[in-house]
Amino acid sequence: MRNCVRVASALAMAAAVALFLFTILQVSLSVSVFVFLLVATCSSAIIVLSDALGVSICSLLTALTFPTLAVCTVVQDIYRAHTEDKRDDGFANRAFSATASFAICSAITLLGAMLVIGFLCDRRFMVGTMQFRGVKISQLLPMLIFAVLLISGWMEWDSSSCAKVNERFKCSVKKICDIFSSPVLWWHAMVTLLVFIFCAYWIIRTGNIAPEAVPAWELKLRELLEKFLIVRPRFKEAFLGHPALLVGFWLMTMKEKRFSLPLVLVGFIGQLSMFNTFTHIHTPLYVSFLRTVHGLWLGWLIGIFVLSLISFMLTRTKAGWKTG
Repeated sequence: MRNCVRVASALAMAAAVALFLFTILQVSLSVSVFVFLLVATCSSAIIVLSDALGVSICSLLTALTFPTLAVCTVVQDIYRAHTEDKRDDGFANRAFSATASFAICSAITLLGAMLVIGFLCDRRFMVGTMQFRGVKISQLLPMLIFAVLLISGWMEWDSSSCAKVNERFKCSVKKICDIFSSPVLWWHAMVTLLVFIFCAYWIIRTGNIAPEAVPAWELKLRELLEKFLIVRPRFKEAFLGHPALLVGFWLMTMKEKRFSLPLVLVGFIGQLSMFNTFTHIHTPLYVSFLRTVHGLWLGWLIGIFVLSLISFMLTRTKAGWKTG
C-alpha cells in the first residue's frame, strides 16, 4: 500500500516535470511526453527496487520541480496577460490580480508538498532515523533556474521577436553572453556582493539553527506570534517571501520590470520555505498546515499594506507633478 501511494506520487511528479518542459521551456509535446514516461518509469522502478533511494530521489525532484513550476507559470501568465492589455485597471483590480496570482502560485507549491508527504510518510522519517536529503539544494537550485530564465530574457515582456523556440534560445544565449562580456562597474560588484551575502545568510538560516544565531528582536517576535497564533509562521514566509511575491506580482501588472523581478526572486524564498515545512515529516501535519496558513494570510496582509503604501506614494507624486 505504501509503495502504491509513492508510485502514484511519482507519476504526478513526472507529470509536473513534463509540464515544466512543455509550458515554460516550450519543449515539443512529443519530447515532453517521452520525458514523462522516462521519469515515471525510472522513479517507479527505483521506489519498488530500492525504497530508501527512490524516496530520496523522488522527494528531491518534487522539491526542485513544483516551486519552480509555480513561480514560472504565474510570471509567464502575467507577462502574457499584460503585454497585450494596455488599460489602466486601477489599484483594486491590480491588487486582486496580484492576490489571485499569489494564490495560484501557492496552490501549485502546496500540491507538490502533498506529494512529498506521500513519499516521506514512513515511520523511519517520522521518528527521525531517516531525513529528507538535499535541503540546501532544494532551496538554492530552483532560485538559480528562475534567475537564469529571467536574466536570459526567456520570459520577456514582448517575445514576438523570438516566437520560435530555437530563436528564443539563441536570443537568450546572446543576452547572457552580452551580460558577461560587458564591462563590470563598481555598482555591479557591490550588488553582486550584497546578493552573495544575502544568499549565504539565507542558506545558513535554512533548517534548524541554534537560538543564539537568531537576533533578539526576532526571538521576541516569535514569542509574540506563538502567544497569539499558537503555531507561529516562519519569519521568511510571513515577513519576507510572501509580501515580496505579492508586491512583485502587483508591480508586474504595471510593467515595472526593474523592481518587480527582484521582488519576485526574493518572494521565491517564501514558496521554497513553505514547501520545506512539509518535508519535516516528524512534525505533526496539523502543525505544518497551521504554520503555512498563518504565513499565507499574514504575508498577504503585509503585502497588501506595502503595495497600498506604494500606490499612495505614487498617486501623491503624480499629483505633485501635475500641480507643479
